Amino acid sequence: MKKSLAFCMLLITYFFCPAQEMKFNVFIDSEQIKESGTGSYTDKTYFKDMQQQFTLFLNNTKWSKLTFKPEERISCNLYITIREVPAVNQFKGTAQFQSSRPIYGSSYETIIVDFIDTYFEFEYTAGQQMIYNDNQYTSNLTSLLAFYAYTGLAMDFDSYGFLGGNPFLEKALEVINTAQQSPNKGWKALDGQNVRYWLNENQNNQQLVSFREAIYEYHRLGLDNFSVNADSARTHILASLGKIKKTYDFRPTSVMVKSYFNGKWDELIKIFQQGTPEQKQQAYDLLRTIDATHSDKYQKIISG
Repeated sequence: MKKSLAFCMLLITYFFCPAQEMKFNVFIDSEQIKESGTGSYTDKTYFKDMQQQFTLFLNNTKWSKLTFKPEERISCNLYITIREVPAVNQFKGTAQFQSSRPIYGSSYETIIVDFIDTYFEFEYTAGQQMIYNDNQYTSNLTSLLAFYAYTGLAMDFDSYGFLGGNPFLEKALEVINTAQQSPNKGWKALDGQNVRYWLNENQNNQQLVSFREAIYEYHRLGLDNFSVNADSARTHILASLGKIKKTYDFRPTSVMVKSYFNGKWDELIKIFQQGTPEQKQQAYDLLRTIDATHSDKYQKIISG
């Protein structure tokens, strides 16, 4: 009860305590750029500047009014692969977004979400000032970065408190809504299944709320207690997989579920390889169903 009250008080401070919250690592790969005729984008210092500016923007912008200590800042990775330069200062490629958090009682960090963005398109001029305002579309670039900042906050808070990420999912939805005017792909339902629109829709969809319940049980009741009672932790993790199956049964194509297991499959194998025969079998049966992409790899749970 006291923990729940403390978490509620933390959420309340969202509205009036200034701070910076993110610890983003940004990586830009320009090796796959197709010949564009511009010639200027063979200079690697250009992309080093871009990488630095994106990192500064994400880490120095105040995305909420919460107070964080430096060691409490939320860890995220953004791997950007630029494939095309269709015109001067215009870039097209893909991005991989990861959000992670530490596990209590260990030096281990676990990945919460691993999302592949197939439409990472933006304009950028070296040294340009990047400005983002809520409820106002300024550029596709700042909307992209803001979306991932809010999504990282949402996933982190969901892992510590039951549906704790609500304020940040609403902010990410605002980014989606204001970016509807953009001609760039990824913001609309018709752009495909594995796009930003559907990631946020899945997270806000009340019919899929069992997934977010699972995020809390897996991390706060499972992994955070692993060093104290591994068997009990595995029980909670199994229960979380059962909740995810509810989401899977309702929406088998959920990009949220897919992005979750992109970052979890290897961790889950290691967790259940040391479980009881009953736990191994239950985990194996569930995972083969809800994460068919890695079904062959889960055989290691049974084989040891």
